Amino acid sequence: MVQRSEDCMVVSTAVIGLSILIAVLAVVASAAGIFWEFGTDPTTYVTERGEEVELYGQGLYRYDSLFRGAGFRGTDVIVILIVAPLLLISTYLYRRRSVPGGLLLLGALAFMVYNYASISLSASFNQLFLLYVVLFSASLLAFFQLLRSFDVPSLSARFSERLPRRFIAGYMIASGVVTAVVWLMPQIAWIVDDEIPERMDNATTMVTDVLDLGIIVPLTIISGVLLLRRDPRGYFVAFPLLMVVLLLVPMISAQTASQVTAGVTLSAGEIIGPLAGFIVLGSIGVWIIVRLLRDIAYPAT
Repeated sequence: MVQRSEDCMVVSTAVIGLSILIAVLAVVASAAGIFWEFGTDPTTYVTERGEEVELYGQGLYRYDSLFRGAGFRGTDVIVILIVAPLLLISTYLYRRRSVPGGLLLLGALAFMVYNYASISLSASFNQLFLLYVVLFSASLLAFFQLLRSFDVPSLSARFSERLPRRFIAGYMIASGVVTAVVWLMPQIAWIVDDEIPERMDNATTMVTDVLDLGIIVPLTIISGVLLLRRDPRGYFVAFPLLMVVLLLVPMISAQTASQVTAGVTLSAGEIIGPLAGFIVLGSIGVWIIVRLLRDIAYPAT
């Protein structure tokens, strides 16, 4: 069953049901990651590359390295405190036929797809593996179903010429290029000098690199190029990416706090560098999101 909202969005009961289910299951999974205490004390593990890695040794993430396990728990805190409430609030607004609410829901679902793709593929196998897969699958299904809810040409026509199109395009392209450089440098060092990337720990591959280099970077650059060509669909592509960047700010902060509390040794540069970078990107992203939502809510005549 669908209900038409204005002239550019339909409200799908399937999206509403899936979004509520995702929020509830995400809280259950995250609460288990935070409060489910069992296992042994931290121990060491020799990887197939001959490196000695300290394991987290407790709870769901006991078989992950101390760095990764503590990071996952930091993410769980943000899912409960920020992402799940945002998902429910934006679902409520979307149900009330709010186009800005629909866009916020699209961004929240994009983050859920990114997060549970990452944890499903990178966390060591644990009791909630199937739940992670369900959350990833449901988030992906809801995301694409919500995409189909929008009449993209009609929605794109609501963006006015007053928006700082070139600035937003430059921001998206620069974000994509910087992300590519940050992730490619360790890979190039590995190819040239046979130097294993830092913080790989007991992982067998770099899942975050796959998601960022294979999906995030191309989409950010595509959105910027569309905007430079005066194609308003670029705003539609950019919005969920901006929401992911915005939600990464508290997530990286919580991961860092959790890692330091767990005893991970981080230099000042390792703490300040990523946080400062994401805070700057997130602050600009907030400004752009507000401008876009205001433009959608009060379209020019």
